[in-house]
Amino acid sequence: MEKYITNIKDLVIQTMTNGSEIKAKAESGDALSCFQMGMIHLLGINTPIDFKVASSFLSNQSLSDDPDANRLLGFIAECEGNYSLAFKNYANAGKANRPYINKVSEERMHLQGDFKRLELPSTVQNKIITNVLNEYIKGGDTKVEASIKIAIICEDEKSCLGAAQALYDNGDYFSAMRWLQNGNISENNNLYTSVKNKITDSKSTQNIPNTLEVIEIDGNSFLANIDTTPFYAGIKYLCDEAAVVCLKKWYEGVSPKIVSEKKKIEDEEAARIKKQKDEETARLKKLKAEEDARIKKQKEKEAALLKKQQDEERKALQAAQKKEEQEKLLKKKRIGRIIDRIIAILLFPILLGCIFADMTTVNKIVGFIMFVVFPFLVLRWIIRKVVFLFVK
Repeated sequence: MEKYITNIKDLVIQTMTNGSEIKAKAESGDALSCFQMGMIHLLGINTPIDFKVASSFLSNQSLSDDPDANRLLGFIAECEGNYSLAFKNYANAGKANRPYINKVSEERMHLQGDFKRLELPSTVQNKIITNVLNEYIKGGDTKVEASIKIAIICEDEKSCLGAAQALYDNGDYFSAMRWLQNGNISENNNLYTSVKNKITDSKSTQNIPNTLEVIEIDGNSFLANIDTTPFYAGIKYLCDEAAVVCLKKWYEGVSPKIVSEKKKIEDEEAARIKKQKDEETARLKKLKAEEDARIKKQKEKEAALLKKQQDEERKALQAAQKKEEQEKLLKKKRIGRIIDRIIAILLFPILLGCIFADMTTVNKIVGFIMFVVFPFLVLRWIIRKVVFLFVK
């Protein structure tokens, strides 16, 4: 994939700057542009995700033999649930000399590596397919079971042929024939011929005498000289056939219901947990609101009490100041009266002089004003100013 795309960031930049040019080249059959347009629609870069459009570009004739394109076509088919086409495209991307299922497994792993390199989610591949392929790669009995599961999932000629080959290698010729018939494999096919010959040989080796020889050992009866294995081959074939039908019904009917029911239970549990969290959040919110209201009420009560105390203190202070001012005023009045009396006593001789002086009445009045009243007022003002500076 590196020959087409080094990283998603560059593809996004190219799409934003030269999107129309890339599309025009792709429509003309340019392999690089076809691959890039396929990735653009596969990932939804500056356009909605559209598997159909992505497939049309990736399946262009210029990319028909390209492993990267076939690998992505397999991934798209897998996402759409068309597993038969998915396996076919994965196999087309693999090496010619590798077994069919091995190619599919290897190419899916290759694609997963490409996704990780491009920092894309590698978990988008179908988990059931991944598990079945892992079982196949392990080999042994798991390989046979996995081959049958793959044939059930894909229901195409190659997967049925793969199941038949695994059963043939395991010596189960009757079941192998059944899968050859399920896949409509031609009788000219080499495997078909080999399985048919094995079944014929197993039937011809049955040598059943007219009289059964019975031997008895320790009270138990046994059939002697007869291989009973072929008699049970048909029963095993029927059982295997029934198992295949049951397994198919499991994948088609039961398994989706289990997944659906599991999701339903998980959704209900998630809803229950969410409801519990919401209720707890609401309860805590209510408690917080009540606590905030209590604190606010307490603060308002304390503020009112503090305001009342401040008002009382202010009133008391004002009363004390008023009383102090009144006391100062009375003190000043008393001092003023004393000053007035002292000045009056000092000016009294002048007053007598004015009264008894040998002057006219007018001169007496003028002298009274000039030498008694005026000095009295001036001295009174000066002395009060000086004395009141020292009186607090």
